[in-house]
Amino acid sequence: MPALFARFLALLLAADALSGGDWNKKYSLTGSANLRVEATDASVTVRGGDVDWIEARVTTRGWSIGPTGAVIVESQTGDSVDISVRTPKEFFGIGERSAHVDLIVPRKLRATIDTGDGSIVAERFGGDVRLSTGDGGIEAHMMDGALDAQSRDGRLAIGGRFDRLNLHTKDGHVELKAARGSTLGGPWRVDTGDGSVEISVDGALACDLDANTGDGDITVDLPLTMSNKKRGSAFRARINGGGAPFVIRTGDGAIHVRKSDS
Repeated sequence: MPALFARFLALLLAADALSGGDWNKKYSLTGSANLRVEATDASVTVRGGDVDWIEARVTTRGWSIGPTGAVIVESQTGDSVDISVRTPKEFFGIGERSAHVDLIVPRKLRATIDTGDGSIVAERFGGDVRLSTGDGGIEAHMMDGALDAQSRDGRLAIGGRFDRLNLHTKDGHVELKAARGSTLGGPWRVDTGDGSVEISVDGALACDLDANTGDGDITVDLPLTMSNKKRGSAFRARINGGGAPFVIRTGDGAIHVRKSDS
């Protein structure tokens, strides 16, 4: 009888693991949105739209949603929305386990998205945005404003019109496409511990370029309007008369900076 009960319990756990869960909620806004999302183990997708609300959906596989599975803690105070998704450290059962957070947000907001383990995809919004993952790549396209994107282990693929920019990964290739209208409202920094860096910017961008690689070539195809210095793996130049610092670093990899086609 105990063996039969144990088998029955195992089947229940397996069925629960395969079924997963689904949760969603919409938050009405009256002014400028402020969003904070924190997940222990989940991929995150954030898309901007012409909306005056924030909609969040959490889907899981291998975990139910509730006290014994993925726990969602959420709140709203005025136009500030906080969402936390905590998945169990231990997994009992069979099959795949995963969690994903989908968000629809206004075109402009203040947002902090942080996941311990999972990729982040962001599209078509801006303002003051911070994206962070402990293990996974970050893709952010058609962004606008200020962006801080950091991964401990993963590729960064970033595009949009930027005023402030900070990109960092400890291990991964970095690709940046800064669209026309981008300006250095303060220092820009792009760095990777291990990986190549590919950057395309508007040919009119003014900055003091400071590029350095531990092992690799540096090529720059931009208007160098004043004296420049290239020493081994370091390159410094004033671009279009100079401006705020644009710092590029890689521990191991090539750096290519070129004028964008558009």
